[in-house]
Amino acid sequence: MLDAINVNGPVFLGAVAEGVISFPAGLVYLCYDFIHTEHRIESQDDKFRLARLVILCY
Repeated sequence: MLDAINVNGPVFLGAVAEGVISFPAGLVYLCYDFIHTEHRIESQDDKFRLARLVILCY
């Protein structure tokens, strides 16, 4: 299975590095969304609409 994924290739290492770099950025956006109270109602409405869209697609 690892041969099919080509773990030793440079593409795999680049993907891992990109994931490691983007994870903290995702946490920052999540915390900012929670702390930013000025537009909390609008953000909450967007989350409900997105959840409804995902549920309706499945």
